[in-house]
Order: sequence, then C-alpha cells, then structure tokens
Amino acid sequence: MQWNSPFEGLRTLNDHIRALQLHYNYIELQEIPLGYIIDNVLERDGATYAPKTVLETFQYVSIIDILKLVISNKNIRDAVESQSSPSETELKSFVDGDNFKSHPLFQAFPKAIRIFFYHDELEIVNPLLGSKAGVHKIGAFSVKFQNIPDQANSDLPSIHALIVCKYEDSKMCGFANILEPFLHDLDLLESEFGVETFVHEVKYVLHGTVTQFCGDTLAVMEVFKNVVDLKKSCNFVQGSKIIV
Repeated sequence: MQWNSPFEGLRTLNDHIRALQLHYNYIELQEIPLGYIIDNVLERDGATYAPKTVLETFQYVSIIDILKLVISNKNIRDAVESQSSPSETELKSFVDGDNFKSHPLFQAFPKAIRIFFYHDELEIVNPLLGSKAGVHKIGAFSVKFQNIPDQANSDLPSIHALIVCKYEDSKMCGFANILEPFLHDLDLLESEFGVETFVHEVKYVLHGTVTQFCGDTLAVMEVFKNVVDLKKSCNFVQGSKIIV
C-alpha cells in the first residue's frame, strides 16, 4: 500500500469485508430466508408504488463461530480454564447456585460456556416521524459469555451480535423460525461430543448452553413460548418455509 493512497482497496463494502476477513477474523453473517410476502415497492420513477413479491430474510451470526473466535484469545481461554469451583457457603454467581450444580451439562463439563442471551427491539428512524415510526423497527439478539471475568464482560466489545430481524417479521413468522438456527447450534454445543475447534493447531472441544435470558416482558414471553413449542416438536421448523 502506498502512503499517498492509504485507502486503496477499501473503496467498497466488499473491499472492507475482505480486509476484515484477512486481518481481523471477520465472521460472515448468514442471510436466512423466512418466506415471501406481497409488499408495495417504490417504482423507478420515485412517485408510484406497485405490489411485488419480496423475500423476507433475517441475519444470523453463528454462535459456534463466535465462540471459536472468542476462545482463540488466550486470556479468555485461560479465564475459562481457571474457573473456580462452586462455593458451598456463598452465592456469588450462577456457578454457586443449585441450577448449575444439578445441570447435566455442567455436571459433565463444569467449564462449559455459560451464554447470556439478550433481546430487545430498536427504532432505527426518528420516532417523531409519525407514519414511519414502527415500520423500520428492528429486533436484535445479542450474547455475552459469563465465563469471562466481570470487569472484562462489562465492556462493549464483550457483547456479540447474534440475530437481527425486522420486528414485523418476528410478529408475522414467530420467533420459532428466527431462533431455529441458533437452537440448532445450541443442540450441538449441549451434546456429549460438543463442537471441535483448533486453537494454534491444538484441538479444543466447545460445550455451552444458555444460562440467562434478558429482555422486556413482552419479548421474553414471546420468545419462551416459541422456544418451548419448537423444542417439543419432533422436527425443526424449516427456515425456507413459504409464508402465504
């Protein structure tokens, strides 16, 4: 790279992503289809709308890929491996509670990753715009990992984006469709065999599960209802399901 053209090769979004993949272990998101809807789309003349079939999608960043990236950091790996044993006399964290001590996964793998799962909606336009308010509302899921020391876990870089979807899609399709890829990956992490990765050519087996879910009252109720219904089903709901 020449000093007189420091941004050469970084002129487009694709250039940015290639640079991040090359130098910063960028995790590429997965765009997952939900189905087709009929929507009014602005025509090229900029003055009229016409009904068109539109494919609705949401974005998912694999929890497994996030964990592989996080665990590649030696400080975090050391924190996970040096986790203290549960206390019998004090209740300082989830590890000291009965749920941890009686949980089958943590009984078998005490140092499994404890996932903090969070959901909220956000408005990406000025809410004072009236008719536009709510139309572009986004639902966002994010995760943190409780194995990391509290002083590090309180920093914003410790929060990882997991799922981003349109709020209207979550109402229309239900959270079961949107959470399906996350729950599928979670099943792998909760399994006896876990998920294998390599850290500096040394095999490392990842185990983990959700130990805390936080959100507003309505979102928590909707998510739990859909997750319970999905877990009871013999087959996962297919993400490519067509919505009529």
